[in-house]
Amino acid sequence: MLNTNISTDKKPALFLDRDGTLIEDVGYMKSSNLIKWLPKVQDTLKVFVKNKYLLVVITNQSGIGRGLLEEKDVTSIHSKMNEQMLDLYGIVISKFYYCPHHPEAIISKYRINCLCRKPGKLLFNKAIRELNINTKNSICIGDKLTDLTAANAAGIKKLFLLNKIPTKIRPVASFQYTTIKSWDEFQSKL
Repeated sequence: MLNTNISTDKKPALFLDRDGTLIEDVGYMKSSNLIKWLPKVQDTLKVFVKNKYLLVVITNQSGIGRGLLEEKDVTSIHSKMNEQMLDLYGIVISKFYYCPHHPEAIISKYRINCLCRKPGKLLFNKAIRELNINTKNSICIGDKLTDLTAANAAGIKKLFLLNKIPTKIRPVASFQYTTIKSWDEFQSKL
């Protein structure tokens, strides 16, 4: 599935959710000290970078609007994630996009129904435009159906749901996606 013969000015991207997909979901992460990468994430990302894919993280961070953390906390965590990736694997995430909004936010400037909060596609569209991304060859992996819904709406059709909890009932969506249990399984599907 990984396209190694890409001959266009536009680059493909691996779109990634953050919490529960790249790193353990610890709730509203306020400190970079809490970053714990999921097994095999870096090895897989290295394969994508080698094959000229951009790495793009798109994450909902409603903890900002809820007053549990600040935007500077989120940007600090993203900087630390990139530092760790560069130090250990020689790669960097091309760009992080985050939505601080929530319809029930306690901080009024963040209390909106926006299109950047997944399942809205605004941040995907922004990344596609800013980074000149080829959506046809791009891939998205997330741990929630809202991640995939946003990616699909933005034109990304290679979608993977990282679902570590075995279930008999597959989450219903109006589009095709593949369920995986681990980054090892994701690599085996490429």
